[in-house]
Amino acid sequence: MIVGIQKGLEELKKQLQNKGYYVVEVEKYKHPIDAYVYIGTRAEGVIEGLSITNQFYTGMESRDSKGLGVLMINAYNKTIEEIEQILQDRVYTPLF
Repeated sequence: MIVGIQKGLEELKKQLQNKGYYVVEVEKYKHPIDAYVYIGTRAEGVIEGLSITNQFYTGMESRDSKGLGVLMINAYNKTIEEIEQILQDRVYTPLF
């Protein structure tokens, strides 16, 4: 799994790398990612530039279906364990 991370979250980046995730800064990494971890009320304008991977494409969905996408994780007030659980489950609570 390729996890993009917002610039400035170096400690969180190190923690995710220590847990075995391939973590990149999306401002520098111009390739598809599976998830994006950020802090704030919005993804700092990065959403438009994100590319997705097809790592979780099972072949049962069409390429345009909900099986593809970037998992957006707002790390505000979340522990590394909570973020890892979201990454493992590929499920996040509603935005509102």
